[in-house]
Amino acid sequence: MTGPVRSPFLQWLVLVGVLFFGWVVAWDLGLVERAVESDRSRITWAILLLFLGTSGHAATRAWALTREQETTLRLAEILRAHPGDAFAPNSERLALVHGGVLPDGLVSEYLGRLRWGQGQGADGSVLVEALRERARGSHDIGWLLADLMFKLGILGTVVGFIIMLGSVVEVDSLDIASLKTVLVRMSDGMRVALYTTFTGLVGGMLLALQYLLVDRAADRLVAEIVELGAVEIPARRQD
Repeated sequence: MTGPVRSPFLQWLVLVGVLFFGWVVAWDLGLVERAVESDRSRITWAILLLFLGTSGHAATRAWALTREQETTLRLAEILRAHPGDAFAPNSERLALVHGGVLPDGLVSEYLGRLRWGQGQGADGSVLVEALRERARGSHDIGWLLADLMFKLGILGTVVGFIIMLGSVVEVDSLDIASLKTVLVRMSDGMRVALYTTFTGLVGGMLLALQYLLVDRAADRLVAEIVELGAVEIPARRQD
């Protein structure tokens, strides 16, 4: 395990810092207030609340992956400090004969199962897939909600066009006064369609960017753990 340490949580903070700066600029220009007030369907509110809540979930996943990364590095350092020490054969937790119990985490669980599996004929690819599934955690929920934000934007488009067409259907005569009313209602419907679509697209893309970050962090963590197991388990086997 070599190379610079990249904290997923710090990367997420940098990304959110840039997004917060963009939010402040949009607020100062009045874009946020205009989008919320112009949306009679309140879909924009739903998209914003969904974005904030799901971003919090992405933060917890980034923090969890950072903790697992730190545990993996700490365990690797302990193994490097005891190069000739074998794994304890009858320990409930992963431990070295002379180095003591190793830190708990995904890495210790994987190494323990891999050490046991080599003696039992277990398929290592199954363990890797199980590790990848545990490292990714509930990321699928985040991707689902990001896609839902796109769908909400499209729903806002449909609602906006319904408002526009409804204003035309309600007209009985085409005089100047009724035509003015129709144009006002049509502009309201167009604002609903445009603002909800814009909010859904931007929110979905920014949310997908956050989950791309944590997915990549999970993949790096899995690669580091698998590499560690491929090096350390054969070197410390007890025949």
